[in-house]
Amino acid sequence: MKKKGNLSLSAAISMGIGAMIGAGIFALLGQTGAIVGSATWLSFLIAGGITILCGYSFARLGARYPSNGGVLEYLVQAYGVNIYSGGMGIFYYVSMIVLSAVVAKSFGAYAAVLMGRRLGVGAKPHGGRYRVSPGRT
Repeated sequence: MKKKGNLSLSAAISMGIGAMIGAGIFALLGQTGAIVGSATWLSFLIAGGITILCGYSFARLGARYPSNGGVLEYLVQAYGVNIYSGGMGIFYYVSMIVLSAVVAKSFGAYAAVLMGRRLGVGAKPHGGRYRVSPGRT
């Protein structure tokens, strides 16, 4: 079977950063600001540090177990082929679907507010307008 193409390191890094920034900016920024207020920058700094450590772990695993399997390969290498590694692989893919859905919903809600549209489920009236995330009243 012939390979169709490879994912370069810069492309993989860009995909990871894009997903994290998308989730952080579109889904969490308003809620983070409502909870921690002016320390929002600190929470994003801590999250950035955790993200760097996760990226380093994946880079080390990728160097040690080079394959096209990604996370599933790492689970199999650690636990063998069994119900646990299979279940965790399924859990990982479901979590990626949920992450994509949350980012898409948040982006749509923010876009609706910017376009002056009335929001449906989950929208709360605030001074005659609708807001997406809970905040100071």
